[in-house]
Amino acid sequence: MIIGKTALLVIDMQNDFIGKSVPCPCPGAEDIIPRIKNLIAACRKADIPVIYTVEVHRPSGIDSGHERRTHCFTGSYGAAICDALTPAEDEVVISKTRYDAFMDTDLSHVLHGYNVRANDTLIICGLATNICVHYTCAGAFQRDYHFRVIEDCCAGYSKGLHDSALENLNILENGSRLSLADILGDISLYRGKNQ
Repeated sequence: MIIGKTALLVIDMQNDFIGKSVPCPCPGAEDIIPRIKNLIAACRKADIPVIYTVEVHRPSGIDSGHERRTHCFTGSYGAAICDALTPAEDEVVISKTRYDAFMDTDLSHVLHGYNVRANDTLIICGLATNICVHYTCAGAFQRDYHFRVIEDCCAGYSKGLHDSALENLNILENGSRLSLADILGDISLYRGKNQ
């Protein structure tokens, strides 16, 4: 499942996407937090880099493009990563204004710094399956990374959109759609391969 070296990308686990009374609710987002926490813990134990992304926008909306919802304003509670998944002090957080975490960010440089390059594998989880997870997986694929999207560590704007996005991603890279149980075995055997 893991080809070459690897890193974990935790996509947009921010307060504005988690819960019912938020600007961009992802049903089931609360349910995936404990599983993502387990995934992060397993990656840390195996010396797999954990990289977080956050979508952030200026309050003026000048960098929001065609976004329909006002959300994730820089410095706001809504833009913050949920408390249960707070990054460790040495873990990188990538800020982005678009869906694809590679677009106009330094994610490629950070991955190279961790010695994770084209033909290696990115493990991807988070929110929303049908938007930022989907576009980041596509961005990884177009940069010649293999990607593994952990389906029970993602949630979309609806169950239908979640399922459809996962089906499309599995067409993009056959075998890319995995469960947490599927990937944990490979992670436990991985320790230190990025060195």
